[in-house]
This record gives sequence, C-alpha cells and structure tokens, in this order.
Amino acid sequence: MRVIRMTRMAFLAVLAVICTVVLALASTMTTIVTLAATTALIMGGTGMKTPSQGFMDLVNDTYLGLDTAVDRLQWVQTPEHFWPATGLSDMTFDASVAKGVLRLDNDIRATPGTKVVVGYSQSGRIAAIEKRNLNYLREQGAAGVPSPDELSFLLLANPNRPNGGILKRLEGLYIPILGATFDGATPNDDYVTVDVARQYDAIADFPEYPLNLLADLNALAGYFYIHPYYGPDVVDLTDPTRYQMHTEGNTTYYLVYTENLPILQPLRDLGVPEPVVDLVQPVLRELIELGYDRTPARMGTPTRAKLFRDIDLEKLADDLADAVDEGVNDALTGLGLRGPATERDPKTPEAPADNALAGTSQDDSQDEVTNADSSKATADERERPRIRRPVVTARPNGTSDIGESALSSQPAMATAEGAGPGGEKPLGAGVPVSAAPDAGADGAGSDDTDDDTDEPSKPGSAPNSE
Repeated sequence: MRVIRMTRMAFLAVLAVICTVVLALASTMTTIVTLAATTALIMGGTGMKTPSQGFMDLVNDTYLGLDTAVDRLQWVQTPEHFWPATGLSDMTFDASVAKGVLRLDNDIRATPGTKVVVGYSQSGRIAAIEKRNLNYLREQGAAGVPSPDELSFLLLANPNRPNGGILKRLEGLYIPILGATFDGATPNDDYVTVDVARQYDAIADFPEYPLNLLADLNALAGYFYIHPYYGPDVVDLTDPTRYQMHTEGNTTYYLVYTENLPILQPLRDLGVPEPVVDLVQPVLRELIELGYDRTPARMGTPTRAKLFRDIDLEKLADDLADAVDEGVNDALTGLGLRGPATERDPKTPEAPADNALAGTSQDDSQDEVTNADSSKATADERERPRIRRPVVTARPNGTSDIGESALSSQPAMATAEGAGPGGEKPLGAGVPVSAAPDAGADGAGSDDTDDDTDEPSKPGSAPNSE
C-alpha cells in the first residue's frame, strides 16, 4: 500500500507540473496568435511602388518575429496604383489590384515551404481576392494549390475587413472615374488569418452608421492620422489592454485602441492647449461611438452600413454626463490642478481576450441588411461595451509608421534601421511566426515587370466592372 501511495503522489506531482505548463502556454496564446511560416511574402500599400527593406523589417519586428538568419522576408512587387492620387499615368484601383493578384499568386506558387502573406491597405484587398481564388480552386480539386498547412495571412488596415472595412461597409458601390469596386468581405476560410485594424482608421474601421456625420469626419481624419501608422509604438499585440480581440473560425481579429480622436488632431497641431482639447474629447468620443457597434463577437460578422440605429436616450444622457465629468477631470489634470487618475475609468471596457472558435457565420446570407428595421438594437446591444478612454499613449507625431502617406505616391516609410519619423526603435515582436532551420537566405522578391501572363487569371481575380 505504501508503494501505491508513493506512486500515486508522484503521478499527481507530475500531473500538476504538466497542468501548470499547459495553463501558462494557454494564457500566452490568448494574446499571441502564431502563424507558422519560413517565408513572409510582404506587399505594401497604395503608392508603395518599390521594395523597401525598412518596411519589411518594421512589419517583421511588429508582427511576425521571423529569424531573418534562417527565414526570408520577400517583397511581392505589386503595382499599388490608384489613379489619379498616385500619378496621372497610373492604373485605376481595380486594375492595380487585378495585376497585384496575379503577381501574388505567382510568388505563392513559386515559393517553397510554409509562407505567410502580408497585406496592408490596398494589398489587403489583393490578399482577399487571392483567398477567394484559392478556395475556389481547392473546391474544384485543382493541382498546385497550397494547403492551409502551407499558407497563412496577416492583414493590416484591411479594406475588406468583414466588420469595418470600407469595401464591405459600402459593398456593391462602384466609382467609374476611379475604377474602384467595393467588393465585400475577406472570406473566413481554412487558411489561418490575422486581421489587425486600428480604431477610427477610415479604411478598416469605417462607421457602421454613416449618417452619423461626426463619426464620418472623425474617420476621414483617421485616414490621415491613423491609417499610415501601424508600427510598434501604437500596435503591441502582446498587451491585451491595448486592443479588443475575437477569433472566429480560422481568423483572429484585432481592434487596436486609439487614445486621441483624429478629428481633434488638427487642433493639437495648431497649438491649441491640451487641456482645452481634453475637455471636449470625451463628449465627442461618446457621440462618435454611436456610429459603431463594438461588440467583440461581431468583429468577424460581415456588416454593411446601416441608415439608423435605436438609441437609448436615457442611457445616452447618463453617458454624456459622465463624459463631461471625465473631460473636466482631464482638463484640470492637464492644468496641474488635479493629480492624474490612478485607476482605469470604470466605464472603459477592459480589452476582452475572446478566443472562442464559435461565432456568427461568414456566409453572405448573414450580412446585415441596410435598412431601419435591421438597426434596432436589443437591450443587450444597448449595453454593449464602448471604447471610451483607451490606454494607448502614442500620438501620430511620435509613432513608427507602416504604410503610405495619404493621397501621395511617396509612402511615409520607416528608415532602413526600422525607426519611425520620430526616431523610435521597434519594441519587439507582436505576432511571432515560428521559424524553421531549413529555410533559405533572404529573398529578393519578384521583379517589377509587366509580364504577368505566365499565370492565368482565376475566377474572382479580376474585379467587377459595371
């Protein structure tokens, strides 16, 4: 009996150690999504017509964590045109995207081993179309299509983000003079995908209720002050207090909080005293957030823009009164008349680490209908979390940037050393990609040539035209 008891105690001790390790790993994985890859196929955004080692390094430092001694950062030479913003002789948006899809597909098929495709802004749409094409070909049993074990995707400032992407919000719209088709949501398919958006980025976080003109103007300002900045000083996916997260199917969605409303940034740039801006910001944020539904479980639900929403006026009055108090406190703190708060605002939602694999279907039949009836909120919806006072402290004039300058053919790039415009250095990996020792040397990427005829276009690779 004594031997049995000792054996049982030893077994329980070993089991306790194993459980401790498993729980520690599980707690880490609630905030870090791992994408297995030995090669990163990286595309730029609108206006980024030439390869940039600085951009690739900044993406790797912020999101991937590849060991470049054994893994490869490979530039995919997509056009990234948007006539006339990037040049009067450039292609229209749809034409640029269609050509980019061909080049991405060529590089995916020509690259051996596991790989992760990185799309930012316009190239997020390229990645969305490529995912649709690959799904179609896999369903048809076509040969040479990479399996989900070989390929994954990282999307930044994705215009096709299911809930917030402008190409989904306004799905069905076509602007002939710009050659721009609003073609719906990125599919949630068998390929593991991470989709990162910043709050108030007009491209990836467009208002759900665009009749809220204040939310529209704030998002427009966000195009200039938020959209170009996805570097490590404003995006840290290892800190769950700085984002909302939801996993649905094989896609994990992040919404990174933005501390200061972009609509107020021009006042700061003009030298308006901070206490004055801080006084009005909480009230403006309450009104702007009426243009969104921040329920984490809906982050992956394809959602079109709606006309009206049901507003609980009594609750809104209470929220605005609290916002006034918050603004006064912030202003007094800025004037040095009151010490800074030591606790988080109790009305600020904590960033949920929602990693459930169950959720709303991605089928188009689940799309939100654009009419007044569909926008009526239930009591639970009226109590949904709203982002009021995020904890991010970086501001646009002191951030490492990833992306293009707004409406410019000259991208707002980091230096080759990975520093942003303010000289900040990368803070480290955000979403590490596991490295494999058998990877090749650094890749040079594809050449910028017009010879894209070696890979035929597949269903969905060419944008619609009307």
